[in-house]
Amino acid sequence: MNLARTVAALPKKPQRRRFTVDEYDRLTELGLWGADDRIELIRGDLIEMVAKGTAHILCCRKLLQQLVHAVQTQAIIQCQDPIVLPLGSEPEPDFALLDVNVGDFKPNADQVLLVIEVSDSSLDYDRTTKGPLYAEAQIPHYWIFNCLDKQVECHSQLQQNAKGEWLYSLCQVILPPQRLALPGSMQGAIDIGDCF
Repeated sequence: MNLARTVAALPKKPQRRRFTVDEYDRLTELGLWGADDRIELIRGDLIEMVAKGTAHILCCRKLLQQLVHAVQTQAIIQCQDPIVLPLGSEPEPDFALLDVNVGDFKPNADQVLLVIEVSDSSLDYDRTTKGPLYAEAQIPHYWIFNCLDKQVECHSQLQQNAKGEWLYSLCQVILPPQRLALPGSMQGAIDIGDCF
């Protein structure tokens, strides 16, 4: 055995191991993480979500009440459950409005009408990682309920840049006491002042 050749064949640094959505789902089914673990799959990487602060919890609770009242039967409201996206991602947004015909399985991007993240300590991550991820999946509307500044950042109008990457070309900032109309053909509005 030629030891020099064997040593030269070894990797020079640790290699990142990315997971597919199927592998991630299987590990979840096997109970690899506990009930208190908050893990999501983003572009093949396992990401530990930040702990929810009081502002996040209260905003989610109030926003859920507003969504139930405004949406009624126009869409399915999903709360902190996974959506399956391309390129090895299965995020768990705070809310997603889904097509009423979604069925009894995890929704994919084509069935998502709107994704909502409630942000305090995760604001930068929700802007720089989650936003591009949702745009890449061509989810038509992405809202960030910004608990720090008490405003909603509404991202829409998908377009491709010169590199062929999808992005939201419009970001509207909505401040209390304005009401925020549901996107697309849905009727109804949310009183954002009641969410913060």
